[in-house]
Amino acid sequence: MMKKTHLMFGILFFLICNIYFKFPLELSIFALVGAIFPDLDLKFMHRKILHNLWVLGILINIMLYNPWYQINTIAIIIFSLGFISHLLEIGRASCRERV
Repeated sequence: MMKKTHLMFGILFFLICNIYFKFPLELSIFALVGAIFPDLDLKFMHRKILHNLWVLGILINIMLYNPWYQINTIAIIIFSLGFISHLLEIGRASCRERV
């Protein structure tokens, strides 16, 4: 998948969720970061390290219990939406490739 596709799908997923939850639009940057975060392992073992929900759980705990800087809980939720949108898009593309 292309980075542009991940970003567009992340924003689309954020906007759909925004219909129900009314998130502040200025926090959409967290959806973008979450949508491309799993591809940080692109140079190494791609889709082996960062493309799973365990990593998301660890990141959420790091962001929630960071003693140096408090991150807005809504921003963490939006980051998680972007991350999950990346995984859903990879799954959708994988299913399409199998057919």
